[in-house]
Amino acid sequence: MDAQWNQLIIIGLFFDIVGVLLIWYFGLPQPIGRSGEIRLVTEQRDSVEAAKAAKFDRLAQFGVALVTIGFVLQLIPHFL
Repeated sequence: MDAQWNQLIIIGLFFDIVGVLLIWYFGLPQPIGRSGEIRLVTEQRDSVEAAKAAKFDRLAQFGVALVTIGFVLQLIPHFL
């Protein structure tokens, strides 16, 4: 393969690594209590927590997109 194609594969690998790190940090489920304590649940909505959850969802989806783009970039040289 030419150096040009190797660079494309390296860029794709970089996208994959960044995407996986985003998925790992922002895509994991919220931690649950394992102590068995019962917590009081109110019917109030915490707008700060809702905004944080939306941010986590967006960044996790961005991570999935980066992994997909990285995979495609690594695949292209093998078919051209």
